[in-house]
Amino acid sequence: MEIFDNALIKIYNFFENSIMFLKKNIGEQFVTLIFDAFDKIYAASLIICSILLALASLVAYFETELSMLIWLTFLGPILVLLLGYLSESFHEACKDSLTSNPTSISNDAYLKLSGVINFILAVLTFLAGIYFLIRNPLYLSAYQNSLVVLLSLYLLVSTAPYFNPSLINLNIAKNSSAGDDVIGITSFALKSLVFQERLLSRALVFFGAIYLILSIFNGIEYLAFGAGFLFSGIFLPVVVYLFFIFFFFINSMIQAILAIPKINSK
Repeated sequence: MEIFDNALIKIYNFFENSIMFLKKNIGEQFVTLIFDAFDKIYAASLIICSILLALASLVAYFETELSMLIWLTFLGPILVLLLGYLSESFHEACKDSLTSNPTSISNDAYLKLSGVINFILAVLTFLAGIYFLIRNPLYLSAYQNSLVVLLSLYLLVSTAPYFNPSLINLNIAKNSSAGDDVIGITSFALKSLVFQERLLSRALVFFGAIYLILSIFNGIEYLAFGAGFLFSGIFLPVVVYLFFIFFFFINSMIQAILAIPKINSK
């Protein structure tokens, strides 16, 4: 039986070392690299979107003669840049809200399980895209293949907080109570969304630019999609921030109640 015990220990050590490798490589440096890349394309995407919105609206006006599109042609670019400027400060607000709202969990078992599942999904999504590309290059369009790659990249980024919970101000504390664990686990998805909102916002604006380019040649339907992606990307940090503070207002009250026994025990 000792042979099996030793074999199992070696297998477990292999898995543990693999997870430690993921923790080391899918961390703050990796996330910063991805975020910086999308930050660099954001400025170009937003300015191009403002120009394309005017151009696509004008083209659509000649096709449909909707008077509203004339207003969009002239006011659209100004509105896009103004709202982009106003929403930009909410990225910092989201970052500050994570810093000022720490949570805790007593053990990283849940995070480890969820992180491995998320990582496997990211790898399978990427491999599925490669499989379809090799088997039939025309099965998915270039646009759809790009979406598969971006989805797998997003899943990889969303794995980072599981392996490095400090990214969302979640602490592993042995003295964390069951109530603290519940708050830490239930708020994990929301805090991860707040952490990723800048990336998602940039990506939506980028997709908006693509659809607005297509709308010039394909009509008003693509214009609607492009404007939808664009304004969704602009307003996302605002919506995420407001949702987070309202949700954490309730969390803060629960945390205050849970802290009473700890205060009384001192």
